[in-house]
Amino acid sequence: AHQPKSVYGSINLLRFLRHYKGFVNEAVLGFMEMLAKRGELKLNELRQEIVTKDLCLARLKNYREIARGIKNTPLLTIDLSKHNIIAVIPGPNFGSRLKKVGQPRETLFKGLCELFEYYSLLVDELSRRHEV
Repeated sequence: AHQPKSVYGSINLLRFLRHYKGFVNEAVLGFMEMLAKRGELKLNELRQEIVTKDLCLARLKNYREIARGIKNTPLLTIDLSKHNIIAVIPGPNFGSRLKKVGQPRETLFKGLCELFEYYSLLVDELSRRHEV
């Protein structure tokens, strides 16, 4: 499957190298597994759709379906003015709150994939801007 440059590029490869504490073989294996999983989940197609249609979260179909159930549980906050990405760890009720979203499991999974891919694009953009 075609991989967007933002996915297979040097910034992501360096992230894997950091994660694996400089162990190149492990980093490459982890990176290859990530690329395979992205293909399996069709995340590259999702990324392409978000980029080409310039979609915001509110326009992502599955995310919109689950948003009401998770709206009070932000997962990430991105402050572009200060170039910060703040991970908000969901509280102890997060799993039970997701169960109460009231959507089929597939819609919930696809909605979370849309959410994380959207945030991944924002992280990539910040990385490119600041060469991090």
